Amino acid sequence: MRFFIEGFGSAEQRAAWLPRLASVAISEPRVGAHPKLLTTRAEKDADGYVIFGEKAWVTNGPLADVFIVLAVSAVEGDRKRYSALLVPRDTPGLSIDEAPQYRALAPSRHCGLKLDG
Repeated sequence: MRFFIEGFGSAEQRAAWLPRLASVAISEPRVGAHPKLLTTRAEKDADGYVIFGEKAWVTNGPLADVFIVLAVSAVEGDRKRYSALLVPRDTPGLSIDEAPQYRALAPSRHCGLKLDG
């Protein structure tokens, strides 16, 4: 998670989020992390972006302060363009569904995310 924030975040984002626990949200229910099948989308508005979609198997998500969400931010012809967006845990429209214990990655906990604007 440090890679994303250190490498791509602004100075303000690095100061705010590096000291805190972040979790990456890429996989989606029923399709995994296959780029051509991902449907979570980010739409630009006056304040930044609004995100719509669902993420699955977010490692350490139940403990995270911020989520790095991969979303389709543009479509050019038949190609999807992606952005990684920082979504704080208390963002309106974000709901967290803790997943049952997944023993293969114990002791990490997992969750799903629903992003509704």
